[in-house]
Amino acid sequence: MFVNFSMYRILLSILLTTYLLAEEKIFVQEFTYQVSEHDSKVTSRANTLEQVKILLLEEASVFFINEIDWTKGETLIDGTYINKDIYEQIIKSIIHGITEINIIYQFWNTKIYLLKGSIRLNTNDISEKIKKIIDKKQQLGELGEIRKNGNDSESDKSIIAMP
Repeated sequence: MFVNFSMYRILLSILLTTYLLAEEKIFVQEFTYQVSEHDSKVTSRANTLEQVKILLLEEASVFFINEIDWTKGETLIDGTYINKDIYEQIIKSIIHGITEINIIYQFWNTKIYLLKGSIRLNTNDISEKIKKIIDKKQQLGELGEIRKNGNDSESDKSIIAMP
């Protein structure tokens, strides 16, 4: 049987390049819910899943926020200065839109409900969504206004602090 090794190499390099370019991050969290006498298995699962979602949202948000240098309190993204607080809001709103949580493990014994879940995020996709939101806000003039207001409030604080 004849195998075309050059074709095999090309396919392998394409697959490898695609894999390397598609940056995915997997976040995993678990939560143990203490079941009360008023909880059923269904309500315990719902409460536990909600807590896992909150933990995953926070972990993913922290990851994306820490990827940026915030030593100056703001950063330059696509020619626009973004305040850390605004960036955090953008990240949280994007990640909040992700509702698919993969349940890795769950356990219930009438006293506790344990659930371990994960989310998979494509960092390139998140970066593109951030840029789109920043572009929209910039077109509406919101970022400049927020940045201006933020700087004004800081200068007001320094005036008040002086005797």
